[in-house]
Amino acid sequence: MNIKAANDSHQLSFWSAEFKDPAMEQAYQQHVLPDTVRFLRISLCVWAGLLIVFIPADLAFLALSEGLFVIGGLRVAHAALLLCLAWQVSKRPFMASSGWPVTINAV
Repeated sequence: MNIKAANDSHQLSFWSAEFKDPAMEQAYQQHVLPDTVRFLRISLCVWAGLLIVFIPADLAFLALSEGLFVIGGLRVAHAALLLCLAWQVSKRPFMASSGWPVTINAV
């Protein structure tokens, strides 16, 4: 099943919502790549910041226990990986349109 646009060369795939013409899809991806990189970098930095911001909440619930240090260490390590990915995306913009870097960090 296809979604038909006004121009047949702009047909979209029903399942992937991508242009059926690979050249058209590639041109579109190149066109939106700068915005995609910018939005992804902002999202990754906000995500990392939120991980760090909730460390005091962990302190309130766990006090100075071993669990606090484990969770705090995991939060800091995850935030560092997210910031590293944000930096890598700025150096290698093609990573922004690839799903695997963000998927690996989300786990």
